[in-house]
Amino acid sequence: MLKKEWDIPEDCQDFAFDITEHMPIEDLLFTADMCITDYSSLIFEYSLFERPMIFYAFDLDQFYDYRGFYYPYDYSFLPGPIVKTNEELINAIKQGKADPTVISDFRERFMGACDGRSTERIADYIMSQNSEY
Repeated sequence: MLKKEWDIPEDCQDFAFDITEHMPIEDLLFTADMCITDYSSLIFEYSLFERPMIFYAFDLDQFYDYRGFYYPYDYSFLPGPIVKTNEELINAIKQGKADPTVISDFRERFMGACDGRSTERIADYIMSQNSEY
């Protein structure tokens, strides 16, 4: 995991906090009402919560040239709005809306097997392969 330390401007320190030294990403995802990310794969895990996501891609054109994507980085794939400017980001946060169907479809497509029953399926498979059990 890459982590860049951020200097939070003094005029923002009453509402913006970097708590990554005190709370692991798994706990942050669990407690967050909304996920604002760029190109991170954490969207797959976050989709399990079926909460709004915003994709802040201020450098999208350069990222396409430099890295590329497995899936199209557009509205046909992502379960939330793509924003490229701070103003667009602020507006998307204020709207705070998400299409539950889009998020649910995304979650089902990529995380549908995450239903808490994987151990049961493995045990059933092992049992079906060996008649001694």
